[in-house]
Amino acid sequence: MTTKNLIARIIIIGVLGYLATPFSVIGQTSTTQMTERFCTVIIRNLEKIDQKLIEQQAKINNRRQEREMRLLQRRSEHDAKRSTRRDLRDESFGERYNRLKGLAKTDTQKQAVETFKSAVDSALEIRRKAIDEAISAFRKAVDDLINSRKTSLEALITEYKNSIKAASDKAKVDCANSVDAKAVRETFRNSIKQARDNFKTGRQALLDKNKAELEALKATKKNSIQAAQDAFKVAIEKARDALKAALGNQEQK
Repeated sequence: MTTKNLIARIIIIGVLGYLATPFSVIGQTSTTQMTERFCTVIIRNLEKIDQKLIEQQAKINNRRQEREMRLLQRRSEHDAKRSTRRDLRDESFGERYNRLKGLAKTDTQKQAVETFKSAVDSALEIRRKAIDEAISAFRKAVDDLINSRKTSLEALITEYKNSIKAASDKAKVDCANSVDAKAVRETFRNSIKQARDNFKTGRQALLDKNKAELEALKATKKNSIQAAQDAFKVAIEKARDALKAALGNQEQK
């Protein structure tokens, strides 16, 4: 899940910039006046930050929905291509059967062709079922991973928002108690930085974990499909050997 813009667009959204504004505007004033003006500005800007967070969260949700729709579309396209390939293989095997029937002269040979056809049909069905199950299991696991990642990311965002709120509430209380503006500013800046660092660390750990899990799922699917292919080849070779024994050299003509 792409969250690289989350830090840039949500966490850094004017927070530090807002904090720099009061002192450049206030100039040389008394401590009491500085605190009052600083608190007026910071409270007003905190409201803007809250609104911006809501807007950015909506954008993130929209992008997530778009990614999910693209994923469903890719899956549908993959299924359609797989179905087309199977239809082409069935057509190819059908032509093969017809040619083999033309080679069979005796009842024994004709029966051998039918046995070969049944063996190939069975091998194809087993392979297709195994591949379908591997793909289905992979997709379910990916969906579970996406949902888990979504839940974990939302928890990180909630934690960040709560940290911002806690820092904001403290700043408001300090302002109400006429705490020195510089001290309020530094405390708030440090709290914001800590919240940002915690989010970045948690997000990166989540991305690394999900990447490793996705790679493991891909490997499992690949191994399952390869096993199905190998089993299919063994079954076909066995059926072909039996057919050759029954038809002799005619099958090669």
